[in-house]
Amino acid sequence: MIVNPSSAEITSTILTVPAVLLLAFMGTGGAFASESTERISKPKYIFPIALKSEIDKETSFNGSGERGFQKQSKLLQESLGLSVTQYSALMKTTRSSVYKWHDLNTPLKKVRSKTRDRFNQLSFALNLIKEKHQLLFGEWLRNPLDPLAQEVNGLLERDYVLQGDFIALSTKINISLRKLEDTQDLNNMLGIT
Repeated sequence: MIVNPSSAEITSTILTVPAVLLLAFMGTGGAFASESTERISKPKYIFPIALKSEIDKETSFNGSGERGFQKQSKLLQESLGLSVTQYSALMKTTRSSVYKWHDLNTPLKKVRSKTRDRFNQLSFALNLIKEKHQLLFGEWLRNPLDPLAQEVNGLLERDYVLQGDFIALSTKINISLRKLEDTQDLNNMLGIT
């Protein structure tokens, strides 16, 4: 017995085969590439004023004495994976000053207001980095081939760190740090050092 397919079955077969072939060869890179580029260049999340003031309270040096400054400064440097050289450059001071600040056995006599202001600027800006990626930040900043890392270095090396600049770049910074983490995970999995 010969069965002739109806015209509806033929039409659905004709439409289904090219669609399957198109999806098989298209991949996800072509379908989502423009969306992810747009998402990076125009972040959906903008930090409102309320969040800014919340971050200010959380990260700024609260004047709890020189010992408090020493502890907070050391914590900021270590939590972001910054070397002493990097941290001293960002704080606009010498390496020996940073070593003195972080020697908790020797209390500081005084912390200059200029140093406290600089610490508050840096801690606000760097608090926008997601906690799970913070340890990679110092390594990422040392990458001479990453234009975003170089742009962030330039922002941090200014005399005054503008919070708005960091808020605008925070999404891109976090994406770059996530990519660095993924690369390191893959290298570890493959045994590449």
